[in-house]
Amino acid sequence: MSTTTSRLSALALWALLTLGVLGGGAYLAGAASSGDTRSSGPARDEAPATATAASSPSTSPTVLPDPRDGPAEDDVDPRCDAQYGDPHRALEKGLRIRPLGWPRTPPEAVLCRIMRISPVEEVGCYATDPGTKIYDIHWYYDHAISRQTRGVSGYAPIGSGQQILTGVLGDASFYIEQPAFDRYVIVWARDGEYDDGADVSC
Repeated sequence: MSTTTSRLSALALWALLTLGVLGGGAYLAGAASSGDTRSSGPARDEAPATATAASSPSTSPTVLPDPRDGPAEDDVDPRCDAQYGDPHRALEKGLRIRPLGWPRTPPEAVLCRIMRISPVEEVGCYATDPGTKIYDIHWYYDHAISRQTRGVSGYAPIGSGQQILTGVLGDASFYIEQPAFDRYVIVWARDGEYDDGADVSC
């Protein structure tokens, strides 16, 4: 899939959503009721058929800080080794652009790398349990973000029958996509300032 296409889809939906959280929500609801496929993801309160094993989002309004200051032996995760060739996970507190109130990483996933694109954009590179469906990952984040008053999310097609989850939480826009099986990336940018020429592959 094209990284440029993903970023353009995310930016287009971000532009609609930043007209106002309530306005963005009305657009998504209107599109769903009119049959518009631009936000054709699963309904907010219904998990897709493949999401029966998905975890319930955390009810914690903020991400709890990691008490450790640096890598330790228990920061090794075989999923990171399998997907990125380095067994050490990245510390969640190393994320700088991710907005406050971002949902906890689901238990079937682990943050393995953090890429800084610019002072206002970063990428979280995640590995998942083998066989985890991207639909379950999308549903988890969509459900958690939609429960917050500062967040709006929706689905955007990127071609080849695939879609990304994109939206706004606080002062940051984001999109979530699956570049390969058993991994996904989350790209956060303040005020939708994506660098269109950046390579976000992990």
